[in-house]
Amino acid sequence: MKEKLFVILLLLFSCKRTVTYEENISNKLDDLDKFNFQKYSHVVIIPGSGCSGCISEAEAFFLENYENDKIFFIFTKINSLKILRLRIGDLLDRINVLIDLNDIFFIKNSTSSLYPVILNIQNNKIITYKVLDPGENMEIN
Repeated sequence: MKEKLFVILLLLFSCKRTVTYEENISNKLDDLDKFNFQKYSHVVIIPGSGCSGCISEAEAFFLENYENDKIFFIFTKINSLKILRLRIGDLLDRINVLIDLNDIFFIKNSTSSLYPVILNIQNNKIITYKVLDPGENMEIN
């Protein structure tokens, strides 16, 4: 009887469901109530470390689109805020920009966190997301 109980307990505790990247990011967005995400159609997550060419492309995309009030930008995994400010400037202080100094949006053990990500959101829910591949132009459809 003890063996059966042990096996049942072992199965219950070992069957842990893996949370996907999309679920993980969605939960983190839900925690940010102060940003009214209903007014945004896209969220762009730009890591400070990872694929350097992709990050440069994402930063250039930010500089071209920071005035778009339908896009919310998150800078995460920032190695140096000072260097980021030198590259981007005061635009980091805009209402549609979050500087994630605590790396909340950098998901450990996820290769998606090494690349910029574009989230298409509606009603505070992620509809689709796209991870920017090296050499790929960043576009919002």
